[in-house]
Amino acid sequence: MSRHLSEAELVDWVEGLADRGAREHVSTCGACRDRADAYRGTLGLAAETDIPEPSPDYWETFRRQVDHRIARDAVRPTSLPRWLVPSLAGLAAAVGVAVLLRAPLPASAPRPVADASLPAWSALPEPEDVGLDLIQALAPSAEDAASESCRVAYDCLAALSDDETAAVAETLERDLDGRSL
Repeated sequence: MSRHLSEAELVDWVEGLADRGAREHVSTCGACRDRADAYRGTLGLAAETDIPEPSPDYWETFRRQVDHRIARDAVRPTSLPRWLVPSLAGLAAAVGVAVLLRAPLPASAPRPVADASLPAWSALPEPEDVGLDLIQALAPSAEDAASESCRVAYDCLAALSDDETAAVAETLERDLDGRSL
């Protein structure tokens, strides 16, 4: 044997699993014999050490990770050769142009006529809308307009006293007739 033994071959020699060529090389090569003796000492120390077996959770996690990697590697798409992608794109464009040139021109479709019976939309509320009373109650008086203390309805409601808040609640309950907002 013209080369020195690899790490794996030396471990096989120490464990008695080496082939005949490796055994002969160790018997004639001092460097490999020294390395093999060092390996034998290391494996002897490892054999004397009490190393606990990993927990069942470790092996279950290990199994799931292996399954995950196998599944991930199994679904990897095969890649197309680089020259094939532009060729396929050019072919698809040519087919598209050919289809468009051979297709008959569409006849002009009649435009839909707006239905004249639709009611006009109005931003104004209906007269029976119960919210009108609330809006009127919240309308600023002349003194409120002068102070401009509440610019939005929330500010006005927040500024009400307890009695005023109770009056607004009673008005809403009466006008809504038990319906929810």
